[in-house]
Amino acid sequence: MKTLTHILFLIILLSCGEKTPKEKPALSDTNDSTTFNTSIKYKEKKPKKKTALHETLLCKVNGKDWGYTSASGIVSTQRKTGKRKAVVTFKRKLEKGSESIQLYYDADTKVLDNISCSIKVPKTNKDRGVSVFGGAVLGKEVANKDDINGKIDLSDTKYLSGTGHIRNIPIFALEKKNLANPADSIITITNLKFANISYSDLDKAKALLKSFNKKK
Repeated sequence: MKTLTHILFLIILLSCGEKTPKEKPALSDTNDSTTFNTSIKYKEKKPKKKTALHETLLCKVNGKDWGYTSASGIVSTQRKTGKRKAVVTFKRKLEKGSESIQLYYDADTKVLDNISCSIKVPKTNKDRGVSVFGGAVLGKEVANKDDINGKIDLSDTKYLSGTGHIRNIPIFALEKKNLANPADSIITITNLKFANISYSDLDKAKALLKSFNKKK
């Protein structure tokens, strides 16, 4: 009887000494620091928006409106002739490529006497345009006094303004075979008018630099 009592006492001690195992935290528990996030999000790149180019109407080229996106002017004395020229350049930025019109005025008489241009027109059997180059100079066979005329105002020391009317400007002969419309072989520019175009007078700048060097 005493032995049985001792055995029961030992069983009770052993059962009290066993530790209940702790439950391991589940990986899916979002409040635990051991949670793993296997989903990775990537930001989609948004396509760049095309910036609309602002155009200022300058003239009509073969009856169609033509505007420029940038313009500048330079007044200087030509080395060969000794004449002062005012050159005004207008550029038109396109989605692909660009166009330009360049006007040459006599800075003393203020009269337009030369022009060059690069205009895109449709090609033969193709969607893309081709740049055609033309030029006209007074006193030569390509132009006469009735075909080219215009005036420039240089009274302002910072900004210039002017007008122009040019017709029958032939393009280079090598480009004529690529034209979809044979009429594009002759360029006519009408209603040309501009104002507030900033310019630099290189002769005045040189004179100022020369006087500054003398004072040193």
